[in-house]
Amino acid sequence: MQQMDRRDYFDDRELNREQRRALAKHKRALIASYPEKLTMVLDGDKSLPYTSHAMDLREVWRSKKFTVMVWNVPADTKISIQRNEWNPSTRRYADGITWDEIMEIKRDIGLGESTGVEFFPADTDVINIANVRHIWFFPNGAIDRILKLWQINLNTLSVGRNYMKQIL
Repeated sequence: MQQMDRRDYFDDRELNREQRRALAKHKRALIASYPEKLTMVLDGDKSLPYTSHAMDLREVWRSKKFTVMVWNVPADTKISIQRNEWNPSTRRYADGITWDEIMEIKRDIGLGESTGVEFFPADTDVINIANVRHIWFFPNGAIDRILKLWQINLNTLSVGRNYMKQIL
């Protein structure tokens, strides 16, 4: 698969300075109109251009800080999270979504008790068009092996900490 760059997706370099400023002002006004807490703004509208043969957009949630898209995928569910803050110097949405923020978003959209996985693809499979975090949720049982490895890791850390306390 050929790598894609964000310029393949949206290129505002064709805009002059005045147009870029007007676009930034419009984005700030739009974000200011969003609710403080994540709120569903779209529920299953299949007329959006975000649909493809592999994934269908199921829901869109929005707040002043984040936009979250929930997709139907062959495995089960995928969510895409991005900050709404636009960085004019990089011409990208702001990066730096924390683990705690992702956990809060999962809870807010009803996936608090679901286990999600974030993948980091091979370099040849990277599609870097925006600062978006993608979390995949699988049917019950499909992720049990990963959870068991995680629990083994947690137990190992706990044993290691206890051992360090004993020898220090």
